[in-house]
Amino acid sequence: MKRKINFIIIALIINFLFVFSIKGAEVSFDKNYQEMLVNQEFKVSIVINTNNESINAIKGEIIFPSNILSLKMINDANSIISLWIEKPQIRENKIKFSGIIPGGYKGNQGLLIELFLKAKKEGEGTISFQNVRMLKNDGFGTEVSVNISDFRITIKGEMPPNQITPLEIIDNNPPESFTPIISQDPAVFNGKYFLVFSTQDKESGIDHYEVKEGKGHFVRAKSPYLIKNQKLNEEIIVKAIDKKGNERISVVKPLQKKKSWYTGYKTFIIILLIIVIALILFHFFKKYVNQKK
Repeated sequence: MKRKINFIIIALIINFLFVFSIKGAEVSFDKNYQEMLVNQEFKVSIVINTNNESINAIKGEIIFPSNILSLKMINDANSIISLWIEKPQIRENKIKFSGIIPGGYKGNQGLLIELFLKAKKEGEGTISFQNVRMLKNDGFGTEVSVNISDFRITIKGEMPPNQITPLEIIDNNPPESFTPIISQDPAVFNGKYFLVFSTQDKESGIDHYEVKEGKGHFVRAKSPYLIKNQKLNEEIIVKAIDKKGNERISVVKPLQKKKSWYTGYKTFIIILLIIVIALILFHFFKKYVNQKK
């Protein structure tokens, strides 16, 4: 009897440890199965459940069957990721992503990204994850165990042309306002001044940034951006452009004033010559007036 009780206790402990070990953060789709027709467009969201953990970094890959599906767009608007290290992009049939969440995230159904897809032909397939890693927001970069689930698809039949409705994001608003910051660090750009900037667009997402220094032209840029004019005596304009072409502009005022127009020996000599010529002309004019009298 005693041996049987010990066995039950051991079994309960093993069961408890097993349940505890599989508990961790979850990365999944907002659905696990869907049937659709050829030429039908649909959206699927990737969400995170932290299971009471606070996380501040995530990376991974999403694999989808490119033989039966085509990817139309990746939308990262409203993502819990506020700073992308590797913005979600497709390479062959993989979508790679990597980002951080300053301050951490703790919650359920946290949106990572949305995929806009189109069914190309009949067949069955699975959209799945691989190499997913998460780090705790504990200051040590402790890795969190991650549970993942797949999204299965069945494509049967074809959608009539008059019923095809392309999925589209309506966005008439610019990205959120932001303040670029000039910074300097011995470990970045060999200690030269650089510009840091970031913002969000809650509807279509940020497409890219452009920077203009002084009277120069706008050029595509990423943060951190090495400032060309290290004297910092010209204003810098940063433009955030969303995926629908809406723009938000932020201006960084010069940190050092330009020299006044009257400084510099060349300008001084020119001014002196103008004064001398004016005096000479005034002298001749006065002489001419006196002769007329």
